Formats: sequence, C-alpha cells, structure tokens
Amino acid sequence: MSLSKTILKDMTHREFQTYFGVKNEKYINSVVESRHNIEQWSWLWEDIQKEIAPGAKILDMAAGVGTFVLYGLIKGYDVWGIEPDTSKIAYYQYRVEELNLKDEYKYRILRSVGEDLPFRDATFDFVISWQTLEHVQDVKKCILEMLRVLKPKGKLRICLPCYGSSFFEPHYRVFMLPNIMRNKTIFKLYLKLLGRPTLGLNLINFVTEKEIRSILIDENIEFTDLVKVRLRKAKEKVFKKYKILKLLGSPLVEWLIYLYWLFYLSKGEKQIDILAVKP
Repeated sequence: MSLSKTILKDMTHREFQTYFGVKNEKYINSVVESRHNIEQWSWLWEDIQKEIAPGAKILDMAAGVGTFVLYGLIKGYDVWGIEPDTSKIAYYQYRVEELNLKDEYKYRILRSVGEDLPFRDATFDFVISWQTLEHVQDVKKCILEMLRVLKPKGKLRICLPCYGSSFFEPHYRVFMLPNIMRNKTIFKLYLKLLGRPTLGLNLINFVTEKEIRSILIDENIEFTDLVKVRLRKAKEKVFKKYKILKLLGSPLVEWLIYLYWLFYLSKGEKQIDILAVKP
C-alpha cells in the first residue's frame, strides 16, 4: 500500500469514528478506495464531458482530498477546486508530488468555503457540487455563489443526499424517518440510544429536494432532475425486457421501480441530482 493511501486510510478512519461512530471496515475501505483511486472518477468526468465544450473551465466546490480534480488535470481539463479543510489540501498537494505531476497543480485547490468563492463573476463554464451542500453553513448562499461564478449558459450540477424522502442517513449509516428525524433534537436522542457520537450532527444539514428546487426556481434557473431521467431510462429498459409489463401501464411500473428503490435500496442513500443552466 502506498504511503498516501495509508495516510488517507488513517484520516478516513479517524473522521468516520470520531464524528459518526462508523466502524464498518468494509465500508470505510470502499470510501478510502473511492477517495484514492483517480480512475474511479472517470464515469463522472464522462458525464461532464457531454455538457461542456473543449477548453471549458470547471470548478469543484469542496474538493475534499482532490481526487476528482487530479483526474481532470491528468486528462487535460482546466479544473479548479475549493476546500476549507487544510489537512485535505495538504494531502492533495502531497499526492501531486507523489504522482510527479506539474508543481503548478498544487495550487489548483484553494482554501475557501462555498459561501464566499474566491473567483470573479462568470469565471467558469461548469461548476459541480458533489456530496457537499449537506455540509455547508448556508445552502442558499452557496448555490447563489456557484451561480455567480458561472458564465451565462454555464451549467451547475448539484448532487447530495435527499433528506426529504430517504429512509437512510448516509454519514451515520443508520435508518431514519425522513420527516420526523430531520428534527436534530430527535435525531440526537436517537443517536444516543444507538451509542453513536453526536458530534457529526454539527456537520450535516438535512436538506430536501424541495429546498434546492425552490432556490433555483426563485432565481429563474432552468434545471433537469437527473434522478427522474435515470428512472425513465430504467422504466424503458424494463418495458423492453418484459413487454407484458407495458400492458399494465406506465404508472404501475414506475411505482414498482420506486418501491424497489425505496425498500431494497434503503440500505443506501437516495440522491438529489440536478443539472441547472444559468440564463
């Protein structure tokens, strides 16, 4: 195991156990692999490539340990990141050295927060917020800042856990009732009953899809719900494979897919995944 991966494993173990009381070794190792393995981000970059022109300038809002940014730089993208955690920036800079990349890449992640991005208006063609908005101090201010630094017709992709209808809290990795347990006082009591630390609650906003949509609508921003797009494609795939279901009607199939997602996949988080376009 490389030194950088060993350091990352120690960082991740400390983070998960201190804040959330998560000790599942298999899960933690999967997170470490995702954060360390640059190639694991190729699928997301393939998605982004469909939305941008050559030479586009891209911002990762809250870059973490910088693996997404590293992949983009290695593949020739003009990508930048911001990250408030100095230890994660230091780790990212170490990886740049470890991989013998250009020294200038060390400075592609700046220390800052989403509520106050250190860039001029209309700087970027594409901004991504990946599993980030549930951790910020002010969700609306972050979205407005990301829109501010986007060029006209620039695109913003927002992905985060959906706390309005999910029965799973992905940081603590526990069952939750989406409406009742969004009350942090109730959730805190629940965590104490489970013997879990409550410190991590200070890092989580129980954001809903309705709240994200409301902010975008108020700013007259057009957007596409990528979760619904995937659901539609899944329905089409089911119709193609099981033609008899088409006779039962589209709404029924949609409910069957939704129930499968709700109950079987309640072991994993339900996502908000939105692609917005600045006017």
